[in-house]
Amino acid sequence: MSNWQFGPEYSYNMSIIYDIRQTVSTAETIIGASFNSTVHCRPKEPEMLVCHLSNISGMANIMGYKTTEDIDSEKVFGIKFNERGVESLLIEPCDTRILNIIRQVANQFSMNVNLMRKNNVQPIPQFMDKENTSMGNCLTTYAITHAEHQPSTNQKKDINFELKVLPISTMRPGINLSISKNRKACVNGPERVDIFAEGIFRAERFSSTIWIDNTYKTFTEINGNLIPVKNPSSNKFFLFTETIELNLDTIEPARDKLPSLNTANVVINNTSEWRFGPEYTYDLNMTYDVKREDDAPTNIARVNSTLKCRPNESNSLFCRLLNFTVVELIADRYKTKQVRWEQRFEIRFNEIGVEGLLVESPIRMEIVNILRSLANQFSMGADLRNRIDVSQFMVRETTPMGNCATMLKITREEPESDSIEEENASSAFRFMVLPMANVEPGTTLSIVKARTGCLSSPRYLNVFFGIIKMARTLFYPKFGRYITKIRIDDKFETITQLDGKLWTSVHDGTEFPPNIRIFFKEVIQLNLNSIEPAQDEIPVISYSNLIGLNINTDMNNDFID
Repeated sequence: MSNWQFGPEYSYNMSIIYDIRQTVSTAETIIGASFNSTVHCRPKEPEMLVCHLSNISGMANIMGYKTTEDIDSEKVFGIKFNERGVESLLIEPCDTRILNIIRQVANQFSMNVNLMRKNNVQPIPQFMDKENTSMGNCLTTYAITHAEHQPSTNQKKDINFELKVLPISTMRPGINLSISKNRKACVNGPERVDIFAEGIFRAERFSSTIWIDNTYKTFTEINGNLIPVKNPSSNKFFLFTETIELNLDTIEPARDKLPSLNTANVVINNTSEWRFGPEYTYDLNMTYDVKREDDAPTNIARVNSTLKCRPNESNSLFCRLLNFTVVELIADRYKTKQVRWEQRFEIRFNEIGVEGLLVESPIRMEIVNILRSLANQFSMGADLRNRIDVSQFMVRETTPMGNCATMLKITREEPESDSIEEENASSAFRFMVLPMANVEPGTTLSIVKARTGCLSSPRYLNVFFGIIKMARTLFYPKFGRYITKIRIDDKFETITQLDGKLWTSVHDGTEFPPNIRIFFKEVIQLNLNSIEPAQDEIPVISYSNLIGLNINTDMNNDFID
C-alpha cells in the first residue's frame, strides 16, 4: 500500500464538440469546434475532488477554414459535493473558455437529486424532479436501471480504489448502473451562448446518460436554436448541438501531495448572469490629518469613494475608481465637494503580492500615488505558500513609502463544521487573495504588517489637498507607525495607518511655509461591499509601462498630466 500513500488519482478522457448549421437538411457544418483533454482528479475530503486539466487541444472549422490549437492550461480546481451532487467549484481566475470547459466537466459528476432519499426504501426506476443546470432550472425525468455485472476473467482483482459517486442504498459490488436524465421546460437559462458567433440560445433537447460499472462514463447532448444577436427579430436561426463525453481511463497512485487551491468559489449551474464574470465593489475611505508644529489649526480631509474591480487574467485585476465625496477642514473652515469622476487602472500580481500598476494617460501624479496606496491594500508582500505553518516572520516589502522591513503576524480562526455549508450559500463568487494550501473555506484570516526601516522613501508627502515637499537637508521622512491590518473571511477588509513627521521645503503650492516641521497621519480603509455580475466585457485600454508601488519609482514625464 506504500505506493498509495498519497491516495488515488483518477484520469478521465474528456471531449466537447460544438456543431452549428443552418437547417436539418444542411449537410455541411457552418461552425464546428471541439476540445479534447485529460482530466485528473483526486479526492481531498469525502465531499471534494481536486482536479486539473492537461493536454488540452482545440480544433475549429469555420466555413471550411480549419484551425488547431494546443491550449496551455494547468489550472487546478476543486469540485464540492453535497447530498444532491455538485454544489460548486473552487477555481483559480481563468479566461472564459477554460472556465466553461471546467464547468462542463464538473456537471458530468452531478446527479442534481438526492438519490439516497429516492432509494431508501426500494429502487425507483423512474421519477421526476426539479434540476438546476447550466441551461437553467429544468423539470427532469430520471430513469435508473440496474443490471448484474459479470466481471471479465482478465479483470484485475487487486485494484486498491474504485470510483463511487452515488449514495444509493441498493448499490453493491457487481452492479451495472445506468442513469438517464431528460430535461424539459427549462426556465431562467442563459439568453446567449458564445462559441465563435454570439447568439441567443433556446434549448429544445437536453439529455444526459451516466454509466457506472467497473468504470465511469457520461454523455450529455444539448440541442437547440441559435439566433444571431445582431438581428434577433429576424426569422433566421441556426441549429446548435453540443455534446460532452467523460470516460474514466485509469486509477493510479498519486505521486505527491495535493496541490494548493488559490481560488474563488463559483457556482457552476445557471450562470447566465455571470457570463462576464464577477465585479467586486469596495467602499474606500481615506483620511489625511496634517498639523504644523506651531499653534496653527490642523488640516483634515475625509474622502469617500467606490472602487470596482474585476479579474482580468490569472494575475491581474481591472479596476475603476469612481467619484469622490470630500470633506475638508482647513483653517477651521469646513468645505464639502462631490466629484463625479472615473479612473481606470490595472493591478498586476506576482507570487509575493502586487507587482505594479498599469494606468491610463495622461494622469496627475497625485492620482497615481493614490492608486499606488489602493493597490498596496491587496499586497501580501511575501509568498505565503512557503510559510504555511509560520505565524510570524519578517520580510523586505516594497511599499509606496519605500522598501521596508516588515513583520507579518498571521492568525487564523477555523470554521465550525456546521457553519461552512450555510456560509454565503447564495453567493456565486467568493473573494480569496491568499495562496495558502491549508486554508479551508470558512476560515477567518487576520494579517498584521508592521513596517520599520523603510529605504528609498519618497521626498514628498501626497495628501489630498496637495503635495508637501521635504527639505533637501532631510533624506527621509520619520515614520512613527506604518501598519496594515487585513481581515479575510466572507469579506475582505483592510486598514493602513501611516503617521510621522517631516520638514517642509520651499513653497510648494500648499499653505505650509518652508522649513517648518509637519506632523502627518494617513488612514486608508478598503472594505468589500458586494460581489455582483459584471454587465459587459472588460474594455480594451492602452496602458503605460508597469509602474512600481514605490512613489520614488520614475515615470515618463510625457505620461504625466
